[in-house]
Amino acid sequence: MLDVTKVTLASQYEAVFLSLQKCIDLCPDETWDGLVANHLYCQAIFHALFFGDLYLGRGIDEMKSQSFHHDMAEMFRDYEELAPHQPKCLYLRSDVQDYLSFCRAKAVREVAAETAESLSAVAGISWHQFSRLEMHVYNIRHLQHHVAQLNLRLRWNHNPEIAWVKHGDDRS
Repeated sequence: MLDVTKVTLASQYEAVFLSLQKCIDLCPDETWDGLVANHLYCQAIFHALFFGDLYLGRGIDEMKSQSFHHDMAEMFRDYEELAPHQPKCLYLRSDVQDYLSFCRAKAVREVAAETAESLSAVAGISWHQFSRLEMHVYNIRHLQHHVAQLNLRLRWNHNPEIAWVKHGDDRS
């Protein structure tokens, strides 16, 4: 059952990251800093990736210590995503694409390293008392929630055809 669980998680992470990539690729420049719900488009993508990154790991300190965060310190600034206020920072498309690539690779590594014991253990996110397995499911749901918001904005503003990504091998 462990192998089926890991293959399923890996496939669904890849699907949601491919969906987020489509949101980046299909967004016209004039919409990149436009409003999506309570965030700007670029902020919504960054928010999804930030928490995707956090929830793939084992806590805030571990996330902040990653070399990607050190290399991209200007993008993470003061970690405003963790503050109880609306984000103020704007994000470059190229930086967000790099962050997406980082998160995709991290998902592959993290899921591959899971064991039955690690998936049953507490996830390590203080405000979510989930098992690691439930954190993965929650993370995918959270990422997809933002993909849906971004897709809706694109459809309202530009009416592009956005295909549903069923699983990690579906690159339509």
